[in-house]
Amino acid sequence: MAQHARTDVATPRLRTAVATVIAWHDARPRAALDSMRGWLWVLVISAVFFWMSNPLVYVPGFHLSLEKSILWTGIALVITLPWARLPRVPWPWVVFHALTYLSLAWTIDPLLTDYTALLYLKVTLVALVIAANCSPAVVCWGLGLGGVVVVALSIHAYEEKMWGRRKP
Repeated sequence: MAQHARTDVATPRLRTAVATVIAWHDARPRAALDSMRGWLWVLVISAVFFWMSNPLVYVPGFHLSLEKSILWTGIALVITLPWARLPRVPWPWVVFHALTYLSLAWTIDPLLTDYTALLYLKVTLVALVIAANCSPAVVCWGLGLGGVVVVALSIHAYEEKMWGRRKP
């Protein structure tokens, strides 16, 4: 009598367990437009779009607007935590970020390269969290509303002659 399971029997069990966890995760609903959760994400995405598109007029620098984007994305994630989905990271993004940090080996300015690589990583994380938790329609509505906000506030900034506006 065998006291332990053979490895060829144990491996399918592990695969089945992993497949069950992935199926449970994928069955979690993404935020859709027919729910308050979806419209919360629409507002967060439009705010993130504004902060990423127009930081010099209403926010003094990109690093400050990125921190606001991370903060509000995190708040939305905490509010919708019971439905939260973990993002699946696309392999090309992993390769890109690995190369950005690998470039520290030959860069002229390691501090600036490290700062820029971290900046790219933060933008990627915001995008992955949003993509994992929102349906494509929610993302599109958020980007559209964010575009309208950017255009309206850019026109307002131009008329008020605010610092950071484009000069004709």
